[in-house]
Amino acid sequence: MMMKNCMDIDECERNPLLCRGGDCVNTEGSFQCVCPEGHEISNRLECVGKFTTNLFLTFCLKCIRQIFNSCNLDKCTIENGGCESFCTNSEGSYECSCNSGYALMPDLRSCTDIDECEESPEICDGGQCTNTPGTYQCLCFDGFMASEDMKSCIDVNECELNPNICLSGNCENTKGSFICHCEMGYSVRKGSTGCTDVNECEIGAHNCDRHATCTNTAGSFKCQCAPGWVGNGLKCSDLDECSNGTHMCNNNADCINTMGSYRCACKEGFSGDGFFCSDSDECAENSNLCENGHCLNMPGGFRCECDMGFIPTEDGKACEGKELKDKCSLFIRKERKERGREGEREPLMRGRSVKVKNWRINVV
Repeated sequence: MMMKNCMDIDECERNPLLCRGGDCVNTEGSFQCVCPEGHEISNRLECVGKFTTNLFLTFCLKCIRQIFNSCNLDKCTIENGGCESFCTNSEGSYECSCNSGYALMPDLRSCTDIDECEESPEICDGGQCTNTPGTYQCLCFDGFMASEDMKSCIDVNECELNPNICLSGNCENTKGSFICHCEMGYSVRKGSTGCTDVNECEIGAHNCDRHATCTNTAGSFKCQCAPGWVGNGLKCSDLDECSNGTHMCNNNADCINTMGSYRCACKEGFSGDGFFCSDSDECAENSNLCENGHCLNMPGGFRCECDMGFIPTEDGKACEGKELKDKCSLFIRKERKERGREGEREPLMRGRSVKVKNWRINVV
């Protein structure tokens, strides 16, 4: 609250017509008339003589007053009747008044400023009141505007002033401000004046599958399954690239499905990363292959061409001679038994041929 200092007004100095016929003595907050001997103060604050003993003089004084009143002298014409502002003459008297914003002092002649801000604290509702001589002004807060006479604050309707102030929302005017009621997917951010898009992906307010990508859109969001997954984005399941043929594995590689992806592994006899596979030359890499024979490289493997007296194993990857020896012995024993001539081997074998598995052996 604003504190004010009060100072005494010297009524004698301000109005020389006070205590006419005597002396005006200023006192704190007032004044006093000191009249000469034989005089007294009248109701008009003037010193007048005492005529109590002389009946003739008393009678004459009454006559003079009657004549004075009958003339209706305008007292305001003489130094404005001692009034500081306005003097209004009346029959047999006069009256002082003040300008608007001022009040008449107890001496009924002087005027003092009225502090409207102190008398009516709410006079500038929506603003700050500043007292000035004879009047006041309102300094309005944000959301209010001053009236033409600067004596009141009027609410500003921001919704009418700017229909698009809320952007994606509805505007509601309030006293000194406004409220934005935002549409779904929008909100009022601190420091902004309207509705702005809510990034659901950024704040985690989406319901996309954990194997999906969230993309923010104006007022909403969309979900899309990541590569290797299929679905509507809200629910994603693994895509089996190996089964549907969308993999990129080499023809000489095996496709192995994994969750959300797949991997490629070159088949036996090939080397590479699965996407590119090249034949492995096992014969060059391992000189010990096909013992008792010759190693021949083939796409994805090798085979053995066996020396005389040896035959390849079932998988063709080695040479063996024991089976051939056993077959020959069995054949010879069989022939001898049929002929009943044990010990004569050569005549039985000469000119004959023996077939063992895929080999044909001629005996000469």
